[in-house]
Amino acid sequence: MGDIADGLIDGTFDEQTGEYLGEGPGYPRTLEQGYYNSIKPRKDTNCSELNGLYKYLRSKFQTIKRMNKCIRRYCQEEHKVHGTLKECAIFIQEDFGLFKKWLGIP
Repeated sequence: MGDIADGLIDGTFDEQTGEYLGEGPGYPRTLEQGYYNSIKPRKDTNCSELNGLYKYLRSKFQTIKRMNKCIRRYCQEEHKVHGTLKECAIFIQEDFGLFKKWLGIP
């Protein structure tokens, strides 16, 4: 890839205007009004606790959105645990049998 393209990807150049911005943070960025840092760095979404639950729930709930809703509902309504999905997944895995019973799965 060319130097300019690399500079756009790593944020050295403005993604909207191509203007030099200085040393890039590693992701595209811009200073244009309304577009400031339109592409942000990705969060680490690799969560083995959630992946295991998703694998287990896939047959009952076909979409990730429905699986997330089920996980949150179980934690918030049944156990008053309010946290991230990862924290809920860890909580569920501490007593997985109770979660299965709540789902109605023997």
